[in-house]
Amino acid sequence: MDNVPIHKPEKITEEVKEFWAKVKTLVRRSPMTDRDNLVARIKEAAEQVTPEDCQGWIRHAESFFESCLNKEQL
Repeated sequence: MDNVPIHKPEKITEEVKEFWAKVKTLVRRSPMTDRDNLVARIKEAAEQVTPEDCQGWIRHAESFFESCLNKEQL
């Protein structure tokens, strides 16, 4: 059991999950064929994540900074 008080709340770590959700959606857009390489497909999908996507995820995380600094429950 891990009770370290520095755990990052789910709302803060959501950005990483959002990135991978977008990558998975892009990878799944078309069925894999025998010729497809999964690693290459993941790389191609990750390259389609835009700076605007990342900025949005960062803004979302930043919206919690004040609450975290004030040690408020999230």
